[in-house]
Amino acid sequence: MEDNVFDIIADLYDITSPLKEDISFWLNMAEEYGDPILELGCGTGRILIPLAEKGYNVVGLDISKSMLNILKSKVDNLPNRVREKIEIVRGDFREFKIDREFSIVFSAYSTLYSATTQEEQLSTIRNAYKHLKEHGVLITAQFNPDIKRIAENARFMTLDFSYQDPNGELIITRTSQTQYYPIEQTLKSIQVYDLKEQRKPLERYNIELNLRYIYPSEMRLMLAHCNFEIVDEFGDYNLSPLKDKSPNMIFVARKRQS
Repeated sequence: MEDNVFDIIADLYDITSPLKEDISFWLNMAEEYGDPILELGCGTGRILIPLAEKGYNVVGLDISKSMLNILKSKVDNLPNRVREKIEIVRGDFREFKIDREFSIVFSAYSTLYSATTQEEQLSTIRNAYKHLKEHGVLITAQFNPDIKRIAENARFMTLDFSYQDPNGELIITRTSQTQYYPIEQTLKSIQVYDLKEQRKPLERYNIELNLRYIYPSEMRLMLAHCNFEIVDEFGDYNLSPLKDKSPNMIFVARKRQS
């Protein structure tokens, strides 16, 4: 299995991806639909571990060996009652096979967009279907495409964040240069990570992140094509209705029987 782009910055991931606002949402989904739960693209366990701590049986799937090594080190330090709730699998969510069925299969944080063609995204949704119990649910959360920015088709730079540790000995910044490609519904983001430790030369890491974004109408068609029935649509983690300017696009879809 080939290396993944996130292997390059796995050690920085927990610092540079501090999102926590969605944790309660995923806990609520687990309470409503039950376990076992499969997370596609679990990374270093940002969501997986809180679910296990609440007593849910969870399987984390990820293609990045380095990310999973970090997750395994975290799991090793958890209490036995939590550790026994977690299973870790290295695999590609576009073509995985696990000999279990789940009540929930989910992808968070726009993970589905990292499948960079429509066929790869459909393959991921079909695989989720195969791994769900009768009446199980697929839940996907991703950013809602910004039509205005896409229409402008402009290349733009952003300062994503600047982090300084409490002792002031490490400063990390990330800047991104992003370009949308409207015909293909893809974007390319060149992310530059600068690390400055006291009395050490500047370290710089570059990664190229390629995503294929999905419009809400297309997502509905893809789910229906893969034999899912949409249960809910949300525009944020507070369960607001999905609207044109919603920041997120969250779908809860139940498996139909063949």
